[in-house]
Amino acid sequence: MDEFQDIVKIIKQLPKVEAPADFSGRIACRIEAGQMDRQAKRAADLSPLPGGPFAGLEQGRSCPLWFIMAGFCYVTLGVLLFYGLGRVGGDYTLARWIAMQPQIAVLVGIIFFTLGVLLFHGKMIVLKAAQHCLFIYIGFVVINGVGMQLKLGVPATVVLLLFYIACGVGLGFFLQETVHRYQQQLNHLT
Repeated sequence: MDEFQDIVKIIKQLPKVEAPADFSGRIACRIEAGQMDRQAKRAADLSPLPGGPFAGLEQGRSCPLWFIMAGFCYVTLGVLLFYGLGRVGGDYTLARWIAMQPQIAVLVGIIFFTLGVLLFHGKMIVLKAAQHCLFIYIGFVVINGVGMQLKLGVPATVVLLLFYIACGVGLGFFLQETVHRYQQQLNHLT
């Protein structure tokens, strides 16, 4: 502290300056406005619908990341199914359609991951390809769920397969919306 005594002495010799009378009030207003802006932006960023919670998560700028995450999840699902169905007995004890589910999941994961990487480039042809792939994906999820139910023929699995179909179709519509917003964002930039 002794080495700073010279600096302290110089500061003490400086003339005193009085703050303007409304200085504290102006600072408080700016802080409150800034906090309100940050809170509103945070709420908008966390809105899945315009103005609602999680809105920023499906903004166009994150579209490629959603595809990459969906691809990663499908590849992980495929690997888990490979392991799980292999433990059950593989192709020998299961209907062929059910035994193909791990390959289908990995293929869908690779397609989503590839589309996500390509979407980073922001080319309109990739956006159109993604929209077409999602349309095919949604249709395939419905056909796959119905096909599994027909192959299984067990009434107890109906609820699980309806849940599978609802999740897959929901993911397809969510990704379709992100592609649409990404396309709007790119159109505004050009």
